Amino acid sequence: MGRFLVKKIKAWMSSEQGGFFDGSMYDLGMVLFSLTALLLIAGLLYGAINSSTASMVHVFSNLF
Repeated sequence: MGRFLVKKIKAWMSSEQGGFFDGSMYDLGMVLFSLTALLLIAGLLYGAINSSTASMVHVFSNLF
């Protein structure tokens, strides 16, 4: 549903603005989406590394 709506809006914008505005807005959206995805992945990796090191420290402290 949302994807269909986006396609409709993009088609309307490109027909209204002659395609330039649609292209620049689309590029900006892709850049923002990519940055958000990268931040999310980095956060997940950081969390996984922190939790794994914490659990390793916990295991080692239980061993000794």
